[in-house]
Amino acid sequence: MIRFYLIDDHPAIRKGIQSMIQNIPEHSLVGEASTAEEAIADFSFKKIDVLISDMILPGQNGLVIFEKIKALQPHVKVVFLTMMKDWDMVKKAYLLGADGYILKDSDTEYIEISIKSIIAGKKIFPEGMISVLPLGSEWEDTRSKLQELSKREKEILEWIAKGNLNREIAEKLGISIRTVEGHRSNLIEKLNLNSAQSLVRFAAKVFG
Repeated sequence: MIRFYLIDDHPAIRKGIQSMIQNIPEHSLVGEASTAEEAIADFSFKKIDVLISDMILPGQNGLVIFEKIKALQPHVKVVFLTMMKDWDMVKKAYLLGADGYILKDSDTEYIEISIKSIIAGKKIFPEGMISVLPLGSEWEDTRSKLQELSKREKEILEWIAKGNLNREIAEKLGISIRTVEGHRSNLIEKLNLNSAQSLVRFAAKVFG
């Protein structure tokens, strides 16, 4: 049984997705939500195989949803179904391990086929976006490493990419400078880097 969970703040969109997954054998819709908060409250109580979510949600973006569900249920396949054509967001979703990024203005048949392909183990991203995706063995290794990081470590990596110093990161996240320094050291070790400078270069490559 394939267990689906849907997140979109438009009821008509959720109803349309429900109609599509009716064509998938042995499926089950275990829940749906219109906000990130509703969905996150559900994640601890419902087992999910495929999460289909909009990227733009009231109060949060889809990447927050991604982090939450992966922390609780790492096996879940995450598909973003969205109107958002933001290349940087596509790149982040891909590197963090999303299984698909489908545009809502695609035809219904394409969306349905894409969801079935993702269930079968494929990664689906729009052809027009392929050129912005970091592909190749080096990036696959980077993608794998990123998925091993904690949410806090990813946050710090993003702030490093923006050129923030330890003091600035500490202020933004409400933590001590020593804690930031500890996270930096852990990042260097986890990412198999050899210096603070190489960490800055890595952060810029991924999130810059």
